[in-house]
Amino acid sequence: MKKETISKSEKHHLYREPYDEGRVYLELKDPEFKTIDNFYGDIHEKKIILTIPKDIWDKLKKDNIE
Repeated sequence: MKKETISKSEKHHLYREPYDEGRVYLELKDPEFKTIDNFYGDIHEKKIILTIPKDIWDKLKKDNIE
């Protein structure tokens, strides 16, 4: 079984895995990101903030519509 490409360029690859129908995967070359650990009393929240370049975002939207 093979990945199903939704959108692809030199900078990104958005795809589905045949064994995981509930998710899509986005690979970005040289991504800009930061991680955050928040503690609110007994609650621990982990986050990742991923910056998606506008040209990639526009291509993802365009390819998803087609």
